[in-house]
Amino acid sequence: MTNANDPGKELTAATATEENRFARIVFHSICSAACAIVPVPFLDEHLIKLTRRRMAREFAAARELELSAADVAALSGTESKPLGWGCFGALALGLAFKVAVKILRRFFRTILFWLLVKDAADAASRTFHEGYLIDRALDRPVPGPGAAQPAASPEPSAMARLRVPVERVLANVNTKGLTHAFRGVLGGSRTLLVSVARTLSRLTGLRAEADDGEQTLERQLADSIPASLVERVARQVLQQGDYLRHLDELLADQFYQAQPVAATPADSASGSDQEPRPTPEAIE
Repeated sequence: MTNANDPGKELTAATATEENRFARIVFHSICSAACAIVPVPFLDEHLIKLTRRRMAREFAAARELELSAADVAALSGTESKPLGWGCFGALALGLAFKVAVKILRRFFRTILFWLLVKDAADAASRTFHEGYLIDRALDRPVPGPGAAQPAASPEPSAMARLRVPVERVLANVNTKGLTHAFRGVLGGSRTLLVSVARTLSRLTGLRAEADDGEQTLERQLADSIPASLVERVARQVLQQGDYLRHLDELLADQFYQAQPVAATPADSASGSDQEPRPTPEAIE
């Protein structure tokens, strides 16, 4: 598998080829896998959120779109949602359980190794699905205002409307096959992932709302994730060609149902179905 652009380097408008974008989706997925096993309660989820926001910002920038922090949060599905008072009891209980599990895993990591790999694979699969669908969505017409909220609500932003078809696909797709593929590859790279996770555990104080936090995390991960691992994971994922085409079909159907009325975010007239991702043979 050849790649003119180092998967550890951020995309630009000049390097945003189909192949390079796919490699970057895989790279961000591996980053999320490492973030998921950071042995610090709550920091793991915070770093995954930063990774997904960075990915969304990057794919928009590759199409020469400059998004605000609010737009990035909307497109990546990482907006902070207010909680009602009735939720705090359940939230406190859930947080206490999460802390207990984290502590147990630190002491019984050998026994609970399969849980560690599962966490990494789940996070990688989720981020891959996010990246794959967002990348495709950015080349499609933006759905009308009614696609995101009821008519009585304030008009949502273009990125919030673009997010709706992505959310609907994520809610109705079976990700087990791709998650299993990630688990197989990442299980053989557990030493590397644990090493990266330990390094990331020192990255406290990064704000999810600030681009500098995303950049700090990006630099750290770019120096830690080898291109060879990205290639191995990409090859494994590309073996799921039928599934990737299925994702394309589901997304196209959701955009059709949303009745898009605006131009694409990148001002490209790309209302028709897109070609599926490259096959392994095409990029070797």
